[in-house]
Amino acid sequence: MQTIPLTPIRIGSQFKEAFSNRSMTASDAATGLLSQAVQNLQGSILRLVSLAATLPPEARTKEEAAASLLQNEIAKITTIQKAVSQFADEALPRLQQAKTDLDNNVNIDQIAFVISQTSASAATLKQTVAALRTDIAATKGQIFDLSTSLATIENQLISQSISLNTQVESAQQEAESIRSQYKYFAALLIFGVVGLIATAIALRIQEDKVNGLLAQASDMRSQIANLKLVKLSIEEMIVDFSDILTRLSGVGNAVDFLAGDNEQVINDLNNAHGGRGVVKIFIITTISQLQTLQTDAA
Repeated sequence: MQTIPLTPIRIGSQFKEAFSNRSMTASDAATGLLSQAVQNLQGSILRLVSLAATLPPEARTKEEAAASLLQNEIAKITTIQKAVSQFADEALPRLQQAKTDLDNNVNIDQIAFVISQTSASAATLKQTVAALRTDIAATKGQIFDLSTSLATIENQLISQSISLNTQVESAQQEAESIRSQYKYFAALLIFGVVGLIATAIALRIQEDKVNGLLAQASDMRSQIANLKLVKLSIEEMIVDFSDILTRLSGVGNAVDFLAGDNEQVINDLNNAHGGRGVVKIFIITTISQLQTLQTDAA
């Protein structure tokens, strides 16, 4: 069995505290749900990067690639948030004015233009949001793969730790046997001074071997403990991704509605003898969806 190189780095208690302290603070309450989910993910990434030095080389390479990918995803989410915010900020006052114009039965052509323009802008945004959701889902899958890889490495380390503990016990027994022989020879003065010196040297060599194995076993336990912290960070990250996908799903649903076919609404709007009540309901619903979109994307 190939031995995994040890990196005996111990993790400070601040990381353990950070892992368990993920409750929303008063300042977080004012933050939009998607932004809060992104902040949680950023925290998980920082912890993962901080723990990277504790990983075996092959796992560290995967972790570094994953961290870079995650930062790119966060940049994409931030870009989407800005685009959604700009879209809603521009569309809401136009639709509110369109509702007022409809109540006053004026600027019918302008109302039709606003409805069409909102739908067209939403259609473009819809494609961007859909692409981001696909990217996020794919990245979440890669994080699952990283978690699986680390679980395999952890099992290897545990197996090596068991083997080391067995070697420690065997070496300690051998040292105790030599120690007993030394005492026996010393008591009986067998082999003389030269024999006692040789036995003492053998005992020192064996004790050094025991100490070396004990140090390796201690480092191995530290490696396993650190790896468990890394796995915990990744598990939290998977939860963060699920939360982000849920928030993006809400954004996607609102955008889907706003990008829907409005041909019949335009026809009703142009019908001076009826149907405009339906148009008013459509505009009110669209305004409500835009407000929901602002909340979901914040």
